[in-house]
Amino acid sequence: MASGARFNLVGGQIVRLGASYRLAAANLFLSLLFFSYLWSNRSYFESQLASDVFLVGAVPMGIFSLLRTPPIETQPSLASIIAYLGMLALPLMMKFDAKAPAPLYSLGAALELLGVVLSQSARIWMGRAFGILPANRGIVTQGPFRWVRHPVYSGWLILTTGRVLLSFRLINVLLALATVPFVIWRIALEERLLQNDPAYQSYQAQVRFKLFPYLY
Repeated sequence: MASGARFNLVGGQIVRLGASYRLAAANLFLSLLFFSYLWSNRSYFESQLASDVFLVGAVPMGIFSLLRTPPIETQPSLASIIAYLGMLALPLMMKFDAKAPAPLYSLGAALELLGVVLSQSARIWMGRAFGILPANRGIVTQGPFRWVRHPVYSGWLILTTGRVLLSFRLINVLLALATVPFVIWRIALEERLLQNDPAYQSYQAQVRFKLFPYLY
């Protein structure tokens, strides 16, 4: 074998090894993130039931994240990081120093629980294909994905709406409204990548709506 060929072979092996290490490190980080919710011993939502559902769902997600499927295609970018952080951080900035009147509070608690159930069930249905940054780890079409293409984000918006009703303040309303463009941006970045896959194009033709049936 010529020296150039040997160099290319060794170089390719180093690149693949480096990619494997990066994938393992990312999987470990994501897995620890889910398991950390169990160790923290605190409620993350106003409804204890919603917190319990989230924590129960964190167990399989921690396991799935550790064993994630290597991506067929990935497209990390500054835009995808900003979109994800904006979508995640804005609802966490809401203020809950006063409860809303009983009817609003009850409705808010119900929506919060519904959103958590939908998001966690969609994550679990994705299983080893779940990720934070845009990537194609295989197209999931069953479970909540039969109704909308991005049920994790649907659940996030539902629980965010519920949290607004739990403590109905102007700042919370503004933060919820500001979350929506980040979710739409995140979806656009994901779909730009996934549309390279004929399987996703077929799925997109079958499931028309992104977030909510007959709305969007």
